[in-house]
Amino acid sequence: MRLALLLLLLGTAAADAQPAVVPDSLRSAEVPRKGYAQAYTYALTGTVVPVLAGSALADGEGGLSALGGIVMAGGLLVGPSAGRIYAGDASAIVTIGLRTAGFLSFGAGLGYLLGGTCAGSECTSYNDTLGGALVIGGSAAISSSLLLDLFLTRRAVRTHNARAVRLLVTPGFDVRSGTPRLSLRVAF
Repeated sequence: MRLALLLLLLGTAAADAQPAVVPDSLRSAEVPRKGYAQAYTYALTGTVVPVLAGSALADGEGGLSALGGIVMAGGLLVGPSAGRIYAGDASAIVTIGLRTAGFLSFGAGLGYLLGGTCAGSECTSYNDTLGGALVIGGSAAISSSLLLDLFLTRRAVRTHNARAVRLLVTPGFDVRSGTPRLSLRVAF
């Protein structure tokens, strides 16, 4: 008899119950997700804008100023990795280092190829084979680091979004005790 009365009371209470109004801010709080397009936009603008700005800082004689060269080099070294840095990928420093080594190798190779000394009618040149190898090796390092950044940006964004902490708060009602409750779910 008591069970029937309890069921009757619970059925009546459940029929009269109104769903709880919970603001969306309490329903779920999520870490902002990173976008693929935004990451590639950072990489593109991080490269192109410093190169254009460095070109605009030419000296009065049509040559590149020291400041323009520094701005341009910074954009060429760091810019392609900006999308991965935006996505929180700390390994972007590897491709920045590879690109730096490539530019240094390329510059040293050009120095060997274009350099030399002349005293009177005798000219001596540096080792052309070494200069050519440094230019080719530097070009390969630069190209491979650019391709790595291009392909790893998407993975960096996907990894960031998969690791983002998600917090879900759901209101509820405990039928046994007759009290409201909150369910909290955290996903890493």
